[in-house]
Amino acid sequence: DHHYLFSNTESRNKYIENYFDSVEVSYKAKKERALEAKNRKLEAAKSLKVGDIYYESWGYDQTNIDFHIIVDVKGQSVLLQKIGSNLVESNPPQDLVTPNPSHKIGDPIRKRLNNYGGFTMSSYSDATKYEGRPLYETTAGWGH
Repeated sequence: DHHYLFSNTESRNKYIENYFDSVEVSYKAKKERALEAKNRKLEAAKSLKVGDIYYESWGYDQTNIDFHIIVDVKGQSVLLQKIGSNLVESNPPQDLVTPNPSHKIGDPIRKRLNNYGGFTMSSYSDATKYEGRPLYETTAGWGH
């Protein structure tokens, strides 16, 4: 991995020993993080239930909010139905929106729980559990 010159054999051997110790520490930390992520995911899967609402916030030079509702749960996978939103307040360039579960959009899609307790919706957005407060998005015409 490295090309170093050492003044004596003792310093070279010490460097090698420290190097492999740090590799081992790094390997153990990586394994621990993977185990923690797995446990987080299992705990999050236990709390999934039909009717839970998730949102994704995305956009370039603007913020868009999309809401989804869980319509089916199977282990760590869910069937998500995209739903509309209600405009709570408009104060350009920002709107406050909440989910509208009665307004279904498109067909449901199957998603698998990610390591953070949400769902990866695309390469640029994740869905996070909605906590009930209105969310900010960019007003139409202000970047859309």
